[in-house]
Amino acid sequence: MFWNITAARLAFIIVFEHVIFFTIYLMQWLVPDVPKTIQNKIDHERYIDQRERWTSKTSENHFRDAVIASEVLSKIMQCSNGNIKVPVDDNSSILSRL
Repeated sequence: MFWNITAARLAFIIVFEHVIFFTIYLMQWLVPDVPKTIQNKIDHERYIDQRERWTSKTSENHFRDAVIASEVLSKIMQCSNGNIKVPVDDNSSILSRL
């Protein structure tokens, strides 16, 4: 009889503890860390920043430079003998644009 009562008490403690953990988790999930008005302002700032990045000329220049750099790297990687040789375009120097 003693062990039955002790097992029931232990089971009650474990179940009650898990109920408390679940309640805490549920409350943390329901209550946001950042208020909605602040989150809206953050999202708006992020939108403005992205719009400025995509409409600026410097981003176009960076994108063009990245494309040129990737072309150079792909040509370097295609060398079959393992020596690293930088290809030079006769029309304009690729390395001068980097």
